Amino acid sequence: MKLLNLFDLKGKIFNIPFSLDYQNTLNLKKNKRIVIEAKDLRLKIINESFKLDENLTNGINNISVLNSKFNTRYNILDQIITFESNNSRMHNSKVNYKGRLAINPFDLDLKIDLQNYKISNLFISNSIINEFIKLDLLFNENISINILININSKIRDEIFNDVNIKLNILNGKINFDNTVFINDDIGLLEITNSNLFMDDDKLILDANLSVDIKNADRLFSFLNTSKKSRKDIKNVKLNIIYDFLSNQMEFKNIKINDNEVSSQFQNIAEGFIDENPNNLINSRRLLNELIDLYEG
Repeated sequence: MKLLNLFDLKGKIFNIPFSLDYQNTLNLKKNKRIVIEAKDLRLKIINESFKLDENLTNGINNISVLNSKFNTRYNILDQIITFESNNSRMHNSKVNYKGRLAINPFDLDLKIDLQNYKISNLFISNSIINEFIKLDLLFNENISINILININSKIRDEIFNDVNIKLNILNGKINFDNTVFINDDIGLLEITNSNLFMDDDKLILDANLSVDIKNADRLFSFLNTSKKSRKDIKNVKLNIIYDFLSNQMEFKNIKINDNEVSSQFQNIAEGFIDENPNNLINSRRLLNELIDLYEG
């Protein structure tokens, strides 16, 4: 004979209808199944757990939202959760992830691998990463988070082929140090000395960028730079100030080939505030204007 506890709830949250079904099987494994569905959001969550003994629980969690599916296998042992993905997809991209989570105190180590993801989507205002870092809870001094996101893209017309994003949170301090954006033909961009903070309701990233150029000809070809303006450029270093909420970016303290640039160059760069850093046309225009000013 199977003994069950059943719970069925239908209601609204913020005027969005949802349903919750809970099933608890009273056997040795104490199986539990929870289904939450909000059809208006195209959201469905199914969680099944199996308590093997007093200290160990295994489970499967499936989240379907819009065109993404996240399927996760997990174990809970002595209040430590280890988990990994199982055939998950984010839009049209395959995503693999695995990690370890401790609740008290909150400590998360997470590694994510995304295949054939459009890297430029990272810079749109409502990207998953942007929405994640906007959360106020990240500035809590009682949490520790280390996230590594590896993205490989074969999509044409993308500036970068590979990205290694490192998000580090400790004692309310957030940085992206050692994050690297790679273009196999041109070179790489690395983030150092970064700090993410709130300032008068603005979410600001202050960081140093170092651009190492291995093939300047490929760079100029990508930028459609005229031949008469092309210079010998091996590296560029600068400071950026980026507001995640307004999507504005400023450039400061620019050096090329470890040399100071002219005051005119610096003034144009510092006076340029881009409200859409994902706009390749604007970026090309600005960069070509600056390259033309660079004395070489």
